[in-house]
Amino acid sequence: MNPWKGPSTRKNSRSSISPAWVVALAAAAASGLLFLRLQDSERRLQQSRGWTTSVMDSLGRSFDNPPPIGREGRDSLYWQWVAISARLEARKFKNNLREVNERRGTLMDESDLAELREAGLKDPARQLRDSLLARPDVIPFKSELGGRQRFVPEEIVLLHRPYVFAYAEDGHTGGYLLLAYSAQPDRITWRRIWWAEQ
Repeated sequence: MNPWKGPSTRKNSRSSISPAWVVALAAAAASGLLFLRLQDSERRLQQSRGWTTSVMDSLGRSFDNPPPIGREGRDSLYWQWVAISARLEARKFKNNLREVNERRGTLMDESDLAELREAGLKDPARQLRDSLLARPDVIPFKSELGGRQRFVPEEIVLLHRPYVFAYAEDGHTGGYLLLAYSAQPDRITWRRIWWAEQ
């Protein structure tokens, strides 16, 4: 017998992990995964804001050079070509900005969008946002001073299917929500998963 150990009073039984610990561990893992995806979406948003700013700055600076005075003045073929090129480049920048704005605030990839299109949504990102904006009843926060709780459109992030992370407020109080949706051709149903009031 080991002098440092006393006689054991415990019976030899198998230790089992309680279901509550398993659920808590799974919830912690899911929260961590969603947190990492949220950080990634914020990083992408910062990149798109920087790109948008640089494009807008270049639009402001690129076409300010006046044509030379003299034989090759404003009516020359060269300066007509420069003006047309500038207009085409501006259209290209505007189209790129429109595409960035449409993709901003979404982490859905092409497979998610394809599945939603198969479910009957023609423009999934826009339809999901519009549906959520029309559903202030899923916001669990109480309004103060006569305000009405509503979702902030710029703070809606479409995560991988079927989750959405959004911010709602009434101008005084607000908070964040994690929601799940179910899409059918004629309607989109919403369900709250998690929320935290600020």
